[in-house]
Amino acid sequence: MSDIVQFESPYNYYKKCQSNTYDKSKIRPNDNRSKRSSFSNIDTAQYVAMRNVSDAIVNIADKQQTIVENCETPIDEFSIFNEWWFKNKTKDGVENTDAGKTVLAEKAKKISIDAYLEHNKLHEKPVVRMSLKGVDTVNQLDSFIGGSPGFLPKGFKIPKAKKGDFVFLAQINCSELTTLPDFPHTGILSLWASNDCSELEGRVFWFDKPTNGMSADEISSIYSNDIAKDELAYGLDSYHKITCNPGVEAPYLYDEYHWEYDGFVDIYNRLAKDNGIDPIEKLTGHQSFGSLPDDIRDIIYEYFREMNINAYGTKCGGYPFFTQSTPYELKTFTELLFQQDSEDGIQWGDYGVANFHMKKEDLKTHDFHNVFFTWDCC
Repeated sequence: MSDIVQFESPYNYYKKCQSNTYDKSKIRPNDNRSKRSSFSNIDTAQYVAMRNVSDAIVNIADKQQTIVENCETPIDEFSIFNEWWFKNKTKDGVENTDAGKTVLAEKAKKISIDAYLEHNKLHEKPVVRMSLKGVDTVNQLDSFIGGSPGFLPKGFKIPKAKKGDFVFLAQINCSELTTLPDFPHTGILSLWASNDCSELEGRVFWFDKPTNGMSADEISSIYSNDIAKDELAYGLDSYHKITCNPGVEAPYLYDEYHWEYDGFVDIYNRLAKDNGIDPIEKLTGHQSFGSLPDDIRDIIYEYFREMNINAYGTKCGGYPFFTQSTPYELKTFTELLFQQDSEDGIQWGDYGVANFHMKKEDLKTHDFHNVFFTWDCC
């Protein structure tokens, strides 16, 4: 390997070959050449210009026959642009200095984050986050997960699932949901799911007037929490009392049905124009966060991660989280009724999450006959 000449980028390679300084057959791209992350140090809105410049350089190099034959790794357009960009002034007149690079990076970062925060404000939803604590017993009208139901009206019969048996998941006292506009604010929500994972089926019952309920003995005569033991999720055979914490939250970045690409691009382009930076190209069709240019996406994701912004946890309202892909059904079932995460000894498969979703009109009218239930894990 000692007779192989290393170089840092295709641009340097092109220049060296052009000057006939090295034997072309002994030149190959550096395996550790610049990766896409290097673009985050450049003015983030210059993507179109970068492509034009890199294409031009590659075309020239190709015409000069300076591209190594049978090269295993492709020409790195980001390395090309790094070399070209910092040999020239930016459109704002910043010279090729460390200080100039810092100005560009900080300017790009600020615009990306400001656009992200403004976008969030437009799409915030109220949420009631729930912290859990394992307990031995609960009161009849408490909010809790697992164990046996606290309240069931006299005469209640557990419905038959398509496959398997229904397992009691959670009871929510609706008086703790008053910050969620479309939710019921009185009564009890009782949530159930089939223990046969081949048929994802959930049921929600709303008892608007929780009086004249069954006694604990009557409930135990029709339901045993033994059915929940290791059948659907670990830990559902014991009680986990809920403490409610109201707040607001924005869409999860990778939630493709709630994170609005076009809305973000409009905000970013307005801020970019005010700061003399080129806009992001509009894309046709439905786009998600992952469709953004790599550099902008990386800046937002790093901020998102550092601020510990997430859609995890057990909650009512807000936005859902999925360990796998977002279900197609969320185009119709847009409202998150309840999310139960793996925590406090509860575990859905390999640290997964379960969700109950509803159509907006059904939630507003408190019609719980048609819910979409799903759960997934890593």
